[in-house]
Amino acid sequence: MTLARGSRAGGAEPTYKAMFVNYRRFAMRRSMRLIAVLLVVGAVGFGASAAFGTTGSSTAGSLSFSVTLPNSVTAGQYAVWNANISNGAQASALDALVSFTLTGPGVNKTTMPLPFHFAPGKSIARSGSFRVPVHAAAGDYTVTMNVNAGQAGSGQASATSTVG
Repeated sequence: MTLARGSRAGGAEPTYKAMFVNYRRFAMRRSMRLIAVLLVVGAVGFGASAAFGTTGSSTAGSLSFSVTLPNSVTAGQYAVWNANISNGAQASALDALVSFTLTGPGVNKTTMPLPFHFAPGKSIARSGSFRVPVHAAAGDYTVTMNVNAGQAGSGQASATSTVG
């Protein structure tokens, strides 16, 4: 039996929606890993203290968001970071693109924007820890969370940590 080009014998048509959903899941996982790698590789200046000291916050439309880091760090120790985004609207959902920028002595890196959907009244929080490289340059390092909610607005929140 010869099949016509593009036909599927006895099978259902491919579900492109499922392929798209799986690709988006893969892209989100890959993007979150990229953020973690960016923070690990480029985070030559964030704190080893378990206590958060520096918090930056802002708004974009009904979204409020913040990023938190320790005040200071010792090279070679673990650092903990926190990011939170909340949709304060009780009736409307909001889509936003979120990216992170790391700046400091010899470092200026930005992640690709990640798409997020915020249901009414819902929040998304991310946190993690990473080891600050032993040979991290002394100075101030800043993580900036950039949120672009389209017509609802955009904003940035920054937190700074010092390697001494």
